[in-house]
Amino acid sequence: MTQERLSRRALLKGMGGGMAVLALAACAPAGQPAPVSEPAEATPAEGAPPVAPAERVDLVMWTAWGGQDDVDRVRIILDEFQELHPGTMVELTGGGPGGGDYNELLLTRIAAGNAPDVASLFTPPVGFAARGSLDVIDELMATAEYARPDKFWQPVLDTCKFRGKTYGLPFSAASYGMFYNVDWFEEAGLPTDRESFPQTFDELRALSAQFVAWEGDELKTGGFVPWSELWTSPAWSGCNGAQWFDSRNEQYTINDPGNIALLQYWVGWLDEQYRGDVEYIASLGAWHTGQDGNWFQKVTPLSQGGAWNTSYSYMKYETAGFRWDVAKFPVGPDGEKSRTAFWPNWFAMPIGGAHRTESFLLMEYMCTVGMPTWYAEVFDTPAWLDFPDDVITQNLIDNVGADKALEMHNFFIDYLEDAVEVWTSPIEDFGTDQINRAIDQVMHKVKTPQEALDEAQQIAQTRLEETLRSL
Repeated sequence: MTQERLSRRALLKGMGGGMAVLALAACAPAGQPAPVSEPAEATPAEGAPPVAPAERVDLVMWTAWGGQDDVDRVRIILDEFQELHPGTMVELTGGGPGGGDYNELLLTRIAAGNAPDVASLFTPPVGFAARGSLDVIDELMATAEYARPDKFWQPVLDTCKFRGKTYGLPFSAASYGMFYNVDWFEEAGLPTDRESFPQTFDELRALSAQFVAWEGDELKTGGFVPWSELWTSPAWSGCNGAQWFDSRNEQYTINDPGNIALLQYWVGWLDEQYRGDVEYIASLGAWHTGQDGNWFQKVTPLSQGGAWNTSYSYMKYETAGFRWDVAKFPVGPDGEKSRTAFWPNWFAMPIGGAHRTESFLLMEYMCTVGMPTWYAEVFDTPAWLDFPDDVITQNLIDNVGADKALEMHNFFIDYLEDAVEVWTSPIEDFGTDQINRAIDQVMHKVKTPQEALDEAQQIAQTRLEETLRSL
């Protein structure tokens, strides 16, 4: 898909607005509102009639990010926004006032009628929308300069929708991929280019087997362990032609034949390469892409992870002690194409805000023109299609070099075109818990794939219908 992208300088120029500096204090403690400066009063020229001061709008914004570095990055974006909108003052609170559970605090404030005007979310807007807690923004998006409906990756924007209405904007959508040790592949005489990476489940399973080495009852090196990271399961389900939830029909599809076949395939993989002992494999450590995982510790050359993994400091080639690369997920026997999933962050407007237009402009800025300021330091794949192509996360450049960083940047962005539906259920956390529980039962051979997924389907769908009836 070809995307029309603008440079950041052109975007800022197009936003227009005054240049009065209305800065947030950079060092306010986390969890406390950042003080804002008072707007300067206009001084009329000598002999000119008095100028009425512009009406000031005060907004309150919460972010689920509570760490000082994250809050400071948000403050920088707010500085930029306020330069362009000098009549709008923003009071920022990182992590929610007073600490505690962010979502519970936000819902309590919404119910009491004193919620912030704008809030970032780590959980999907659809769950809040089903409670009637968020403002509908479709009419604002229809006339927006940057945040129009066609300016976001559609599967990501769908996470903000409930029953055809839009309740928020996606800030980021870090997609997932396969990670592999290039040096280890070279030593094994295997091709290392991304295009040669296994294209099917069977090819990946065969490649995994090449690296599995047992000495008696001890596994010395392992291959791939596909069930190790259950948060990637929507991608694996999609690669086998299935999905976990269908938002259009408000229906869980946990026991779809493609999902049953997927778990049967994983059990066969476990038996063939790991002697059927899922507990032993788990006891060897985590099989993820993190610094404490078996991939980084060179127990296996194969892993899976999110875009964010690429920019951590330990992923620098020199620090890791090996070169690595990323590739797409393989396609299953019942699938048609490689699919990925994604992990987003969102912004939304709690219901009842007094300044809808200004709140939307702030939310729009955070998720579009302001997002490059965040992305320059944090490798959270942008959800906005017009994201400028000259902004690359500096940590990623430091890790792999400028050319490779640009290639990986494009890989994770373009892969969103093949993203599956995810994060769209009004009971997302509950449904995911049932899916993960079923997978765990299958891999421990407590239940067959059919039995476990049938049970998870019944439990999740019953809870969903109960929730929807209560609306």
